Amino acid sequence: MKKTLVALACVGYLISPFASADTLGVYIGGGQWKLDPSGGISKGPDTIDLNTDLGLSKESQNNYYVALEHPVPGLPNIKLQRQDLSLAATNVLTRTIDYGGQTFVVNDTVTSDLDLGYQDIILYYEILDNWVSVDVGVNIKNFDGSISISSSTDSVDDSLSEYVPMLYGRAKFEIPSTNFLLDFEASVISYSGDSFSDLRAAVGYESDVGLGAELGYKRIQLNIDNLSGITSDLTFDGYYFDINFHF
Repeated sequence: MKKTLVALACVGYLISPFASADTLGVYIGGGQWKLDPSGGISKGPDTIDLNTDLGLSKESQNNYYVALEHPVPGLPNIKLQRQDLSLAATNVLTRTIDYGGQTFVVNDTVTSDLDLGYQDIILYYEILDNWVSVDVGVNIKNFDGSISISSSTDSVDDSLSEYVPMLYGRAKFEIPSTNFLLDFEASVISYSGDSFSDLRAAVGYESDVGLGAELGYKRIQLNIDNLSGITSDLTFDGYYFDINFHF
């Protein structure tokens, strides 16, 4: 992890002399993501499947952000973002599972709550700013949530609190003679056999007064052996819709 942090800091140091916005700009936005969960978690001998064991399924999640761009050379722009990711379900087990030292037996009715919501602290530089816009930087992703599984006789509650540093990049392409654009954003990291990616692609529209909207696809893949003591191999993906304003 220390090597990863050093590498990210070096990237910022190398590009900072060449990157700054031309003017001061504030961007705000928010919307909903209709995500489909898949994969599993484990804290013991069994991998618990989100769908077949816990019964988790598609749900809409809120997100919102604010970003500040400025013309000060060497100082990165900043984007703060919150993504809700809270799922709950009740399901009848078709097998016996062990999680966190508790055994839930076949035919038990279990209630599960999975909260993997996170905050992004994105520090970035704008290295291109015309009809093609390119941002590069780092994303410090902060998970602050919980996982709980309970039946009529047993229960397990785990809290999650982790910071994950990631490489960040974004590219926007304005479609000539229109107010439409293509928008691509990625945060990725891979170290010591673990990997984590947060990707999105969208078609957007921005009016002449700065009000806009975006329709796109977002995908998160989380393959980490020790996320607050929990092994996870998870995917969340689906379409989203955002409304945004730039002034």
